[in-house]
Amino acid sequence: MRPRPERGSRTQRRADHGAPVPERSPAPHPAFLSRAASASPSASTLSPRPRTRRCLGKAALVARSRRVSGTDLRGGRVSPSARFHPCSCPHPYGHFKISIWTAYSRLNIGARYRRFVDLSPAPQAVTVGAVNGVSTAVRTEGRKRLVLLGAFAVALWVGHPALALFVGAAVGLALAPNLPAYVDRGGRLCLQAAIVLLGFTLNVQALWQTSRDYSALILAFVFGTLILGLVIGRLVRADDDQSRLLSTGTAICGGTAIATLAPIIRARPASVAISIGIVFLLNAIAILLLPWLGQVLQMTQDQFGVWAALAIHDTSSVVGAAAIFGDRALEVATTVKLVRTLLLVPVAFGAGLLLRRTETRLRIPGFLLLFVAASLAGSVLAPPVALVTQVKAVSHLLLVAALFCIGMEIRRTAIASLNGRAVALGVLLWLLVLPVTWMAAMSW
Repeated sequence: MRPRPERGSRTQRRADHGAPVPERSPAPHPAFLSRAASASPSASTLSPRPRTRRCLGKAALVARSRRVSGTDLRGGRVSPSARFHPCSCPHPYGHFKISIWTAYSRLNIGARYRRFVDLSPAPQAVTVGAVNGVSTAVRTEGRKRLVLLGAFAVALWVGHPALALFVGAAVGLALAPNLPAYVDRGGRLCLQAAIVLLGFTLNVQALWQTSRDYSALILAFVFGTLILGLVIGRLVRADDDQSRLLSTGTAICGGTAIATLAPIIRARPASVAISIGIVFLLNAIAILLLPWLGQVLQMTQDQFGVWAALAIHDTSSVVGAAAIFGDRALEVATTVKLVRTLLLVPVAFGAGLLLRRTETRLRIPGFLLLFVAASLAGSVLAPPVALVTQVKAVSHLLLVAALFCIGMEIRRTAIASLNGRAVALGVLLWLLVLPVTWMAAMSW
């Protein structure tokens, strides 16, 4: 049997039989090879295929994505193993940039989502999963915004502060943790604007009279709550930073006081987060509980306004609870609460002196000054009753929007990270403050 001759390559066999040998494609551009080698470790190990291959167009890109990863570019599955290899054509940038632009046009998304796609001219290994991730992120973001806008419209249409808080809490727990960053900032601005507009409807003489009548009660409450909170913190063996933060937050203005005092006493971030979480949960309970208790106890508008201004931590919750009870209660509660908030400056300054830490600058909230300025303007200009009514309506809508955003700030992580001793300190201090402030409001 005659031995079988060795078989060479196809080009060698064609040359042996005298057939014309096709010319090879030109070598890749040196700039492309240098970029491909320096793009990433995975891209540097990819070698061009031996045969000539053109850059992928749109149809070829879609077909290849189906063949390699089993899904289309519009699908939802992620395939991190599917990579686009460099081809042997002399394109100076390779076909990576073309593939990225093809996938970008295939998804048909707006220019605001370009940050999800790397459009740099340097070639790199691009996965179909990255393109699928862009599509999934866009769809998820759109659905969240639709749910958020729908719930916000329902809260404004109903116009009840307590319902707005409930709806916001439900939306926050459902969409957490990826909520838009403008929720917190928008709620704070809405609350401050509502307070400033409310000051436009108040007479400066009535404002001064209310502040003078209850100034002694406010001073006694603030410093008595500070001492009582520190004593309870020692009894429950809470952390020193936790005791100082919760005592200041309960005595003055909740989260604002905690955030102001934290850098002065150099509190740990975990202690600050736990304190703000406890104060926020107690505020949510107070908005719903105190108006009902005020009606059961048959309190007058002035009495409930003073009680809410002293017993509730944050300004937003004070305004929300007083708005549920009545308009006169809202005026009294806002005035007393703002006077109570002004005591944050001497308390923080005194804490800095006691701890020998005076490097932190103290800031007075700007909306308090705007509130006083709006009250002066309303007293001097003497606007008509119709304008005052419209301003009150706008202030009420802004308050509802602020409570909706406050409800959205409730997080499962904040509830799960609560410390037992810190919760005991905050709850015990608040349970002692409630009856004491009620008796003071009824007898003052």
